[in-house]
Amino acid sequence: MTVFLVDSETQGGHRFAKKCDPEGIRAIGTLTKPDRIPEGEHSRWFKLIHNEISPLQHGLFCAKQLSTAELQKGYSPEKSRHICEKFFNKTVPWNTLDAVLRQERLGTKAVIAKPNEPLISVISERYIFLVLFRDLKANNSKRFMILYNNC
Repeated sequence: MTVFLVDSETQGGHRFAKKCDPEGIRAIGTLTKPDRIPEGEHSRWFKLIHNEISPLQHGLFCAKQLSTAELQKGYSPEKSRHICEKFFNKTVPWNTLDAVLRQERLGTKAVIAKPNEPLISVISERYIFLVLFRDLKANNSKRFMILYNNC
């Protein structure tokens, strides 16, 4: 899963995903911190969410994390999800997006639920490779570096 922040092209995760999956077949994008987008710059995020920029086969999701003050209150996971949903449903311009898109692509529930299907499929197909990759990395093997550099 790739995590995009405010400027997706400058993020290490985005660059790594593009290197390993240039066609966007395996990557699942996640935008975070939508509450920190400068005013007037939402259109780029909306294009990413609509899969118009850097398209991914499994699409892109967006979730809002709790603020520091909210984290300090120790909210339950349910309350945290409610705060995230409320943000997207009540905050302009997020609440102007199609309701189905908001439900399927925005919020913690969407980030957790939708990517599970392709993620489980990829993990199942590549389990042996992942174990080998882990073992080679743990042994600081030259083979790990070759695999890492060639994805």
